[in-house]
Amino acid sequence: MRRALWCLSISVNECPVMSFEPTVRVVTIVRTILRGSGFSCEVVGSDGLSYIMKLNGAGQGAAGLAVELIATRLARHLELRVPDVKPIWFDHEVPWSVGTDEFDDALQRSAGWNLGIRKISDAVDVAAQDFPNVPEAFLAKLALVDAALVNVDRTSKNPNLMIDASGHYWAIDFGACLFHLRGSLPAGMELRLPTIHCLATRGYQFAMPALEAGVLKTLFADFPAAWNAEVPHLDAAVMKRFAKTTDQAHGDAEEQ
Repeated sequence: MRRALWCLSISVNECPVMSFEPTVRVVTIVRTILRGSGFSCEVVGSDGLSYIMKLNGAGQGAAGLAVELIATRLARHLELRVPDVKPIWFDHEVPWSVGTDEFDDALQRSAGWNLGIRKISDAVDVAAQDFPNVPEAFLAKLALVDAALVNVDRTSKNPNLMIDASGHYWAIDFGACLFHLRGSLPAGMELRLPTIHCLATRGYQFAMPALEAGVLKTLFADFPAAWNAEVPHLDAAVMKRFAKTTDQAHGDAEEQ
């Protein structure tokens, strides 16, 4: 009864304000997912697709969702295989009948913008002992991306990798990345993985990737205005972290 009545318990003034019309709204909550410290659930969107929805009322809140949205998109831009991500809108009118009381409480706090991660069909988790079967090219790209994003949540205990029915490997869970707090890499400093990373002992060496200014518009095209207050100046932090070095800028000038 509690879940059935909750759609009547929030006043219009308490409903989050949309900064623009959502491209995807939650229409059905399918099941809860026990993974990580926060709550998430499988939902069906208004586009007919299935998503894993991470809640703004749980875990690191909207700030964590904002970082994960941009970090995952950066990973895709750097050509790592990751699922599509986008902000999705959860209306408090949507009924649900799944999960525990704790999930119920978290969902009640999560009306408005949440993070939708496109579900990878028929995928299963990859354990660290399975790494010998993972293509080296994928691991090397994963290491580069995680080093650039300062991902501190890809450990041997939980590498946050999946494999689908076609044998394709996917990297997931970028919510613990610290790139926006680290700034640009100082001149002469090597880009390295966090010491707790599951690939930290493999001796990978990288050059810090750089972004063209135009990429920022794509990364933040549908970034909710409500999240700006949670992670101020995230766009500026991205450009600072991934700014071209003097050598890269000179190389571009020579090519022209």
